[in-house]
Amino acid sequence: MLNSGYRSQLAASAFSFLALVSLLLRLAACSSPSTEANLDASVLDAAPDAYACSLDCNGECIDPQTSHDNCGATDCRSDDTDGVVCTGDQMCEDGACVEFACQTQANFFHLSCNPVNNAGCDFGSKCAQLVESVDPFLSLTICVPDGYADVGEACRMCDESGLGYDNCKAGSACGGGICREFCSRTPDSCRTPELAAEQGSHCARFTTIEEPNGLCMAACAPLDEIIEDGQVKHPSCALGEGCYLSASDEFAICSRTTAEEATQNDDCTGPNGICSLTGCAPGFAPLLPNQPLDPNSSLCARYCEPANTHAGAIAGSEGKASQCGDEALAALGGTNGNTSPHQCRFVQSFYSDTSEISETIGMCVPTLVDDKTWGDCTAFDWDGAKAVWNEALANGDDAQDALDEFCGASPDDLENVLPRCLGLYHGCISQAEQLAGLPGFGL
Repeated sequence: MLNSGYRSQLAASAFSFLALVSLLLRLAACSSPSTEANLDASVLDAAPDAYACSLDCNGECIDPQTSHDNCGATDCRSDDTDGVVCTGDQMCEDGACVEFACQTQANFFHLSCNPVNNAGCDFGSKCAQLVESVDPFLSLTICVPDGYADVGEACRMCDESGLGYDNCKAGSACGGGICREFCSRTPDSCRTPELAAEQGSHCARFTTIEEPNGLCMAACAPLDEIIEDGQVKHPSCALGEGCYLSASDEFAICSRTTAEEATQNDDCTGPNGICSLTGCAPGFAPLLPNQPLDPNSSLCARYCEPANTHAGAIAGSEGKASQCGDEALAALGGTNGNTSPHQCRFVQSFYSDTSEISETIGMCVPTLVDDKTWGDCTAFDWDGAKAVWNEALANGDDAQDALDEFCGASPDDLENVLPRCLGLYHGCISQAEQLAGLPGFGL
C-alpha cells in the first residue's frame, strides 16, 4: 500500500485527471456540426411544452414535428404515414428535416428525471446528462429532444465540443461513438453474478466521478491482445475499439479510440485538447502522470504483465513475455525517441487508490522522461529496505523514520529519494509484496 503522504499527493491529481478522462463516454463520439447549445438560465427554467399525441398510427403515437421517421406526417396510411424519413445526419424540427444540431428554442427543462428509464420526461423528449462546463467540471441531468438512433448504432453529438446532447433514443446515450444503454452502477445492472470481470458488460461511469448511473460497455481484459500488422486488437472489442482500464472503476471496457496513432510515449489526446481515457491507440492507455511529480499532462503507455523487480530479482523488469523490451515496443511503433529502458510497473502500486486493480496489470514506463526519473527497478534495494524496516519494528523504533533515513528523504519529497528506494513508490513491486516485506507500511 502506498505511503499515506504520497497517496494524498497523487490522489489530488488523480481525482482531477479522472474527472476529465471520465468524459470519454461523452467526448469520444463522432464529430458533428458546431452549434452552440442555449443553456442559459431562461431556457433551463422554462416550463416544458405539452407533448400531445397528434397522430395515432396503428397504436403508435407519432409527433410529426419531431419524428425522425415520420417527419411532417399528416395522416396514417395502413402501416405507414405520409411523413418523410430523415437521413442519419438530420433531425426533424417543426415538421421538416434539418441538419442535426443543438436546438436553441426553450426546450431544455429543469426536471427531476431518470436517464435509465426516462421517468420525468414527456413524450418527444428524453432524460440526458449534459456536460455544462469542463473547467470547473459540471454536469446536469435534464430533458432534451428525443433522439432517433437505436442502441448499437453509430451516434453523433449536436455540438462538436461535446457539451451538447446526442441523437440516441431515450434510455441510451452516445458512448465511444455508439448508442449504449443507460444503467445503474450500484448494483451494476449490466452484470450477472456468474460473469468474470472481463466478460459481459460493465456499467461504466458516464460523466461525473460520483455519478450513480452509467452506460453498459463491453467488458474486456487489457492483456488479452492480438497483434496484427503492428497494431493491438482485443477479441472482446469491435474493430477500432481498444480495451481501456478505468482506475476509478477497477475494470476494463471496450471503447472506440480517439487516437489511433498514439502509441508508447506519444501525448495522450482527446477532444478539445483534453486527454481522455481513450486518447491512446488500442493496447495503450494514458500514464498518470506522464512525468515524475508532474500531473498536468499524460503520455501513452503499453499495457503489460508485471513481475516483482528489484536489485535481487532483475529478470522481470520488462514484464512477462518482455512486453516492454525494445523489440516488443518496436513492433508496435517504437518508443518515439525515448531511449531509456522501459520497465513494466504494477498499476496498483504506481497510481494512488487503485488497490482493487489486479496485480497482473501493468504499464510500460520509461525510467527517464525529459531528464526526470521514475527510478530503475533493477537499482531498487528491496532487501535493504526490508532489513531496515523490520529491524526498527523489532527494536520498537519508528519504522517509517528508519526507512526515510535509508531512502535519503521522506516519500513526500520524492525528488530527493535515493535511487535505491524509488521502486518502492513507483510500482516495481506489487502491494502484496510491499505488505509482506514491510508489515504495516502505508497504514
